[in-house]
Amino acid sequence: IDDIAARFIGVLDLQTWVEDTDKPGSYVIDSSLRVTVGVQDLAEITDDNVSRDSYALSATGPGSGYVTLVENGGNGKFTRPGDPVEMHILKVGGSLAPGELKVIAADNPLSELVTFQHTPDLAGRFLDAGNLTRAEWAREQAQSAEARMARATAEREAAEAWAALATALGLSSADPRLQLPAALPAPPAVDTAAAGLEARVKRAVEQRLDLAAAQGAARGAEARLRYARRYGFLPHIAVGAERERESDGAWLSGPAVELEIPLSAGPALRRAAADLAVARAERDRLELVVANEVRLRHGALVHALAAATEFDQRLLPLQATLVEEAQKEQAFMLIGAFDLLATRRVALAMAADAAEQRAAAWQAAGALALASGELP
Repeated sequence: IDDIAARFIGVLDLQTWVEDTDKPGSYVIDSSLRVTVGVQDLAEITDDNVSRDSYALSATGPGSGYVTLVENGGNGKFTRPGDPVEMHILKVGGSLAPGELKVIAADNPLSELVTFQHTPDLAGRFLDAGNLTRAEWAREQAQSAEARMARATAEREAAEAWAALATALGLSSADPRLQLPAALPAPPAVDTAAAGLEARVKRAVEQRLDLAAAQGAARGAEARLRYARRYGFLPHIAVGAERERESDGAWLSGPAVELEIPLSAGPALRRAAADLAVARAERDRLELVVANEVRLRHGALVHALAAATEFDQRLLPLQATLVEEAQKEQAFMLIGAFDLLATRRVALAMAADAAEQRAAAWQAAGALALASGELP
């Protein structure tokens, strides 16, 4: 083979990396050296700084048997002049590991676009090549199985949550009107000033329906006490109808009047005063509960927003930088493919944590709104 080359079946870009003059020791893509290779065009690697992982030899044939590979005898670009020509005979296996294949349909049932997801058995290839021990191979396979199980569990939980949401809204889970954004938007901001918090506490005291009911009960008890003080000494008269059966079997019907003459107004006054004390105590208790709950929910939202901001503005960008640098190191063969996968796993786990923290911030915002007597 004169130069390292491959014939590609698609379209790709050959990217050349050069050292960054602003950050010595790091590398960036030189856009002026980028080469686009089309279908069935020869993809030549003419520079050591072109990023590449491995090379594939492709040829038409029955898919089994032997292939003869001849190397060296180049022009000095990648092989030294004068190196002897060497011949290799490679045996072609009869089957290839398919990995895991999955077709993901679009959310819109009328869409003609589908997503084809392929997960290759990378660990199996490394095991066959002797680059992995059996223990390392088993560990990677176990992590892959755990990831598939976690994905299946997440899909099931998402389907259950979707059905529960549709039921709560009174809609069919297949109703096209039921749509959710692909990602949660940024949580709402909150006023962290002390004056803003006290204003929210005041609004909650004015708007909470349970507190309004307790305040109404206290006002009713006050009115009953005033009535008892003014009219407690008056007799109680009850007017109605009465029907009774005599001993001979005849029925007698007629009007009935009951007259209750209190000996003193003291019992009625004491009962009304006790009812008023209980109502006022319940009202004061609820006012304290509402104020404390609003302050608690406000603090929880402030902390949740701070954590979500830390994820979005610091942790996720830093993790993205780590993945990008790991990709460069893997392209230059400074680290292995599994080291890159481990970095990528950490990034995906952190992205999941960030989404959960964003959801927690929204839940905290909803809890604060409910504590304030408002709709979330």
